[in-house]
Amino acid sequence: MPTTKYISSKTSQLYKEPTGASREMVLIFGDEVKTSGSPVNGRVQTEFRGRKGYVSEDHLGNKPALEIYFIDVGQGDSTFIVTPNRKKILIDGGINKRAFGFLAWKYRFDKDVPPIDIDLLVLSHADGDHIDGLV
Repeated sequence: MPTTKYISSKTSQLYKEPTGASREMVLIFGDEVKTSGSPVNGRVQTEFRGRKGYVSEDHLGNKPALEIYFIDVGQGDSTFIVTPNRKKILIDGGINKRAFGFLAWKYRFDKDVPPIDIDLLVLSHADGDHIDGLV
């Protein structure tokens, strides 16, 4: 049965195999992964955003981290926060769909995944460069 773990180092490699240097992608602090099986050569079988591979066992933790993302949305920034309790907060949306594009990338909207809920939506003020991307 898969176990939820979190990347606990600044960056970590998702390796293609339990041995060798062939890499699939880079994971960052706080990324939520599903692990299964026992470690092989210090690496644990892991799945992240539909990609399977192996992560160094010592780069995995049991507690989620506070995640803060500053999203370039054109004229200004949008901020997306995920609390350790997994509450999701979106602050401002910009003038385009870049904030949505970030969320689509992070939560793999291109795959058959359950929808996510934004627990708190904050609009700093009602100018178009803050609200248009939220509509």
